[in-house]
Amino acid sequence: MPIPEGAARVVLSGTAPNSEIFETGFWVAATNLTTRTNTQAFAAAVQTSMQSTAFAGLVPLISSDTRYTSLKVYSYPSGGPTATYVGEAPIVSMVGTGSGAAPLYQCIVLSLRTGISGRSFRGRMYLPATGTALTSAHRLPTAPVAAAVLGVGNWFNAINAFTGDLTASVSVVSQHLTEHFDVNEVTGDDKPDVQRRRENKMDRGTVASKIVVP
Repeated sequence: MPIPEGAARVVLSGTAPNSEIFETGFWVAATNLTTRTNTQAFAAAVQTSMQSTAFAGLVPLISSDTRYTSLKVYSYPSGGPTATYVGEAPIVSMVGTGSGAAPLYQCIVLSLRTGISGRSFRGRMYLPATGTALTSAHRLPTAPVAAAVLGVGNWFNAINAFTGDLTASVSVVSQHLTEHFDVNEVTGDDKPDVQRRRENKMDRGTVASKIVVP
């Protein structure tokens, strides 16, 4: 189904052990991203704002063998399904500081809410949490969850404050409805979650076996 005109997708990616690559992202309504130059400038601005707002809430979630490496912006000035322009900004020095050793597919899930009920009006971000040990209640600690929500919320506010050719509004895009809806709240909880496609790709590692004599 089509992506609406004036939408752009922001994608954060990084690396983890065993050649793992992770991605998470969100949509923005940004009608001025109609050139490669503007799209590249927007990617750089979003990356800079992320470093100053969300950085402190994201790196404690991941262990030191995991890092964020790149931010890309896919611009759809005339709608989808194919991006017209792609901008990219490398991320440096965003290495995990978490001390845990959780499974590589463990995530914190952030819900992006628009104030409208229904699946078409909500978004999700899966933040890797490989360095976040669970509590004795088998839950994520509340402090890093709250810090991630605060950091991403501040990041979205910074993006929404862009002006001129970089003016944008963080949104949820419904390809079913071919519309985008402004995000007005970021929420998260202490329930650990996984991305199934990443879980399925994790190799078995060391295998134990025992011969049984009939």
